[in-house]
Amino acid sequence: MNRDFQPFEIFTKPETSVSIWLNGEPGAIQKEAENIWNSSKYRVATDGAINEITKRHESVEWPHAICGDFDSIDKKIDLKGAKIIHLPDQDHTDLTKTIEWCLEQKNEKLWSFDRITVLGGLNGRFDHTMSTLSTLVRFVQNETPVVVLDSFNLVFSLPEGESKIHVDLKKTTKMCGIIPIVQKETIVTSNGLKYEMDCLPLAFGELISSSNEVVTNEIRLKSTAPLIFTIEIMMSHAQPTARRLLSSAIHYDLIVIGGGSGGLSCSKRAAELGAKVALIDAVEPTPNGYAWGIGGTCANVGCIPKKLMHQAALVGKELKQAEKYGWNGLDQSKITHDWNSLSQVVNDRVKGNNWVYRVQLRDKGIKYYNAFAEFVEGGQIMITTADKKKTETLLSSPNILIATGLRPRYPDIPGALLGITSDDLFTLKTVPGKTLVVGAGYVALECAGFLAGLNQDVEVLVRSRPLKEFDQDCVHFVMEQLKSSGVKVREAVEVEKVEESGDKKKVYFTKNGGVEEYDTVIWAAGRAPRMERMKLENIGVKRNEKSGKILADEFDKTSVHGIYAVGDIVEGRPELTPLAIQSGKLLADRLFSDSKQTVRFHGIATTVFTPLELSTVGLTEEEAKKKYGEDGIEVFHSHYTPFEYIVPQNKDGEFCYVKAICLRDETQKVVGLHFVGPNAAEVMQGYAVAFRVGISISDLQLTVAIHPCSSEEFIKLQVTKRSGKDPRVQGCCG
Repeated sequence: MNRDFQPFEIFTKPETSVSIWLNGEPGAIQKEAENIWNSSKYRVATDGAINEITKRHESVEWPHAICGDFDSIDKKIDLKGAKIIHLPDQDHTDLTKTIEWCLEQKNEKLWSFDRITVLGGLNGRFDHTMSTLSTLVRFVQNETPVVVLDSFNLVFSLPEGESKIHVDLKKTTKMCGIIPIVQKETIVTSNGLKYEMDCLPLAFGELISSSNEVVTNEIRLKSTAPLIFTIEIMMSHAQPTARRLLSSAIHYDLIVIGGGSGGLSCSKRAAELGAKVALIDAVEPTPNGYAWGIGGTCANVGCIPKKLMHQAALVGKELKQAEKYGWNGLDQSKITHDWNSLSQVVNDRVKGNNWVYRVQLRDKGIKYYNAFAEFVEGGQIMITTADKKKTETLLSSPNILIATGLRPRYPDIPGALLGITSDDLFTLKTVPGKTLVVGAGYVALECAGFLAGLNQDVEVLVRSRPLKEFDQDCVHFVMEQLKSSGVKVREAVEVEKVEESGDKKKVYFTKNGGVEEYDTVIWAAGRAPRMERMKLENIGVKRNEKSGKILADEFDKTSVHGIYAVGDIVEGRPELTPLAIQSGKLLADRLFSDSKQTVRFHGIATTVFTPLELSTVGLTEEEAKKKYGEDGIEVFHSHYTPFEYIVPQNKDGEFCYVKAICLRDETQKVVGLHFVGPNAAEVMQGYAVAFRVGISISDLQLTVAIHPCSSEEFIKLQVTKRSGKDPRVQGCCG
């Protein structure tokens, strides 16, 4: 079939069209859409569009007809004499049924028009977009062309065979896309695109789009199957881009900047409560060029890959002890570890999570922009896509959440970029080898621990106190176990500079610390916000001058009305994924339901996943003494040997330790619990619930224990530090 197609006539001859205003807003082309609508020969609105048209009664004409099942129309709206066409739910969408009704008017010679222009439908929920494209497919062979104008795009369907498309180059960015719409190999050739293209066969439900530059005002195109053709429109092309966009922002009830734990949690909960939500997320690549998908630090380069590699190290240790339990045939000399195999399976899991998040956003109707955000005048947000096109779109909302998290710091020394951070570690193409880890926090010690467990030569540089925010008795045992597992600890020096030495990194230390060569240097000495691109200064959001973090109150409100912040980016908040998740969810509840619930920021449990894990909730002994005085607290403690360590005579049992801190008054209220041992996170999670409610040391001691397990050591606590008695557990069942 040959077709001579002139889609740009919707701008020059709108009076020959029937325009259909689809549900909601027509994306970023509001002004142009209004002009076309007002000039059209016939105006037809779906029932869902009437609410929006009513809001704009001063700038848009009233429709001649309203079509739909009227399940979403505000009953209070005066329909002002428009023809009411009741189209009950059937197999077709509202748009399909509305187009069919318009064509009936033409066939019965009640109306006369040359084309149908659909305003909107491609910039909302995934199912709405797919419905609109499906409608175009349905009418691809029809003599009356159907064109969709939405979000800077002019979209129409083309039949199999040859087509000629007339393009107004003054009204386009010269970019176009082709989407095959049948499940078969589709070969497309053309003379009016920058490149010829072959579109790959489609898997079920997928769309493959090839974008190319229009280089002529007449495109001759031939296809072996029907397809969707889209041209990017330059609306109000005489205006500068920023000014043009400022008058045509896409409006949302909530905009979330940051697709990590807090941002995902808030956006999904808000959508569940009926809000129209946009989520903006993109990652600035590391100096080594690595970037990742949606999900934030935890899912991509933090908690998830870290825990999987931690588990891999534990499995290696179990293999060494298997013979003690009667497992024969394991030749220890032949057991090796393949870094690339582990890295592959870990990152396959990470990519699986990325896909799950994308599907969740789609299913909940959340608009996902893979883009960077910038605040502009008036509190609106200009986004720039992270792809090569760098497409700009303006968004607006009365509620904006910043949840962009933190990134690792690089030291300000010569050769710093020769090192990597945890952002790069999990995707290294080669085994780390001899490794220097610089830092004393949980990230540094966790990385050092699992790398040593994977048979790497590891050294940790500790400038001051390790894990200084944790109970120091517990930290002592964690560090001693690390040393016993082969991790070397270098203290009281810093890195002065790093130089390349062939394939290795030559590290110069301060204070006569000498020079040492390493295969890998990992910087793990803190994390910091990266918000320069957002230009918060344009709207006046206040930040801590030293840390750069955002100042927010207990309701997550910043210094600017309607701007909120959650997660690690907020000054004074513990940098924990579960806290960000709960903060995001509760913020959505407060914004879009009647909730007043806020997060309780004290008494939050956490775990350090070193080879011998450390879990904690509440005050450390040092904090408790400072708050209540040394005579105001009682410290119960115990050294124990986990049951699973007995048969293989695992020497890590020397470092296992529990501590409960309570007030030394009639309440005996527990104010801190600390555990060093295997499966520490599983042990502490249940106690964290009890701690939140409030328990006394008597409550622990009067609880009937589960035996045998490591968790029962809290229940069995009897010895206090004050007594001076030996805290080592004696015996087993009596």
